[in-house]
Amino acid sequence: MWLEIGCATAIVAVTAWLGHTRPPSDTPEVHTHAAGRAFVAVDSDGASVLVEVLPGKPGPNRLVGRLIAEDGRPLAAQEFAIELSLTEAGIEALSAVGVREAEGTFTVSEIVLPLAGRWRMRIDALVSDFEKRVFTLQLDIE
Repeated sequence: MWLEIGCATAIVAVTAWLGHTRPPSDTPEVHTHAAGRAFVAVDSDGASVLVEVLPGKPGPNRLVGRLIAEDGRPLAAQEFAIELSLTEAGIEALSAVGVREAEGTFTVSEIVLPLAGRWRMRIDALVSDFEKRVFTLQLDIE
């Protein structure tokens, strides 16, 4: 009986411990969805960014993003710098500045993506005078 109680206690303890651990994040997680719609990247501190690019096709696009802290609340940032590149086609670092709309939300009203392909997006969010969060995503433009 004591053996069964000990095993049950160990199983509950391990399950509780695993529920509070984060997955390893040596490299950012990158999730790509259908043409330009929504992306999620997680930086090493557990914050995430949700980005929507509309219409997600070559030509002018609108970019809307939202920063989310590890606890699920909006993560306010002072500045947003966005870079997009398509190295396979020789397109390096198209730069844009995100305009802060609300706490944790930013937009780029128009950025022209000239070709279809898998674009690399980097978002630098200046959270405070001494803290910057960097997010790296992949964007499929069809």
